Amino acid sequence: MKADGGVYSESDLVSLVARRDGKAMKSLYDRYVEYLSAVCARYVADNNDRKDVLQECFIRIFTSLGKFEFRGEGSLKAWMVRIVVNESLRFLKKSSNYGFIEYEDTLPDLADEPEAEGIPDDVLNDMILSLPPGYRMVFNLYVFERKSHKEIAAMLGIGESSSASQLSRAKALLAKWMKEYRDRLDDWRQQGLAAGVSRPVGGASAGRDSLSGGVPQARNAFKSFGKGAAFVASLFLCLSV
Repeated sequence: MKADGGVYSESDLVSLVARRDGKAMKSLYDRYVEYLSAVCARYVADNNDRKDVLQECFIRIFTSLGKFEFRGEGSLKAWMVRIVVNESLRFLKKSSNYGFIEYEDTLPDLADEPEAEGIPDDVLNDMILSLPPGYRMVFNLYVFERKSHKEIAAMLGIGESSSASQLSRAKALLAKWMKEYRDRLDDWRQQGLAAGVSRPVGGASAGRDSLSGGVPQARNAFKSFGKGAAFVASLFLCLSV
């Protein structure tokens, strides 16, 4: 049950993993762990917390595939992304004081769309990770998962106006940090320091901390969080209990 080139198709992975085939489980893990880690990293900033969340996600994936209905190539990946998003939200709601702001009658004016042109991807990710948890959840759900405010409100147990206000404030913070990043970069260039020196780091503390300080680096957030074979082996232990 392998496609051309010796690579499992999604439909093969679904069938084989549902039967607890070890090679297929490792193949699924190796193929998707980096992508799913990146999805989780948009919500969970701490690396150790992210490892715990992802372990729960893969246990759920491996134990639930028998109930998954395959609907064509891409459906497995989309299903796993939903699991990662839901587990990440569950973790944040359980462990964070995300303090959603409620508005009774009026909404704040929505901020202009932050202009991300020229901002490196890793710096953008640092900025998103630096958002307060409530802002970060709504921003990610709206921008990356393409959820409406009505859907976000239902998922998080908040009002639609609160969802809109969190998004507005997230955009405002990101726009502020992007401007600060560009201003500092311009200063470096004017001072002739850009050549051979690391670029400024974006994030919540970027405006007041040193250029090398601030939030965790995105290159760590997007790394695979462990050896594939070792992690799958640990999952086998969980599944066999």
